[in-house]
Amino acid sequence: MKRLMLMGLLSISLLPAAAKAELDLDSYWFGFVVGHGITLCKLEEGGLLKPSQTQEVWLGFMKSLKDQGIMMKYPKSISSATKSIHRQGCGSTWK
Repeated sequence: MKRLMLMGLLSISLLPAAAKAELDLDSYWFGFVVGHGITLCKLEEGGLLKPSQTQEVWLGFMKSLKDQGIMMKYPKSISSATKSIHRQGCGSTWK
């Protein structure tokens, strides 16, 4: 009986960790996309990249996320990140 109770408690204690791990991946991809977008934006603003170069890099990045299945697995994170980039005044010329 003690063994059964212990196993039950252990399995219950692992559930939040599994949920948190998934949340962490959502947060990771949100941050990764925002970081990439804002970096491109600031490089363009600073004159280190031409708008056409920025767009080319951004489109390549998004294609990579799509090809790897990340967009399908974390669509809300990617969408929210893209909206955050636009709210910062960046990416208006990116498709």
